[in-house]
Amino acid sequence: MESAWASTWRFIRRHHKIIMAALWLVLPPLTWRALHSFAHYVDTLDWDCGGGSCATNDGLGGAMPFAIVGGIAASIVGGFAFGAIAPAITLGGLGVSFLLGLRAAVADGYTPEHTIGVPKGFSIALVVIGGLFLLGAIAGWKGKLDRRRARAAG
Repeated sequence: MESAWASTWRFIRRHHKIIMAALWLVLPPLTWRALHSFAHYVDTLDWDCGGGSCATNDGLGGAMPFAIVGGIAASIVGGFAFGAIAPAITLGGLGVSFLLGLRAAVADGYTPEHTIGVPKGFSIALVVIGGLFLLGAIAGWKGKLDRRRARAAG
């Protein structure tokens, strides 16, 4: 008789691409929403600063670490499932959602316009990194297409 753990691991090994694809379909939207919410409401949180660091008891304070770890995990999982296009979409989406959160915070009066220069640069950097992954994905697809054409011709 096979143990429950053995059958679970056998299932995971057999269907790992499907599991990774499903995880990638769930993780990026969650991380995008967390980062957007953090950027939008960060100045409304009650921060306790002292001793060289700041902290908050609000659950939204954990949205940025969740978005960073979730974005990295989504990029890795999506990379295994879909190739270089998944990190491109994940990182580009993180940059766009952070920028939209900042703009919403300014529009709602939570954050002054002159204070979002560095965070705006961070979001632009994420979009650029996502664009580089996209260029890598396109180059990979082109290489595969060229190899298929060469095989078919010769």
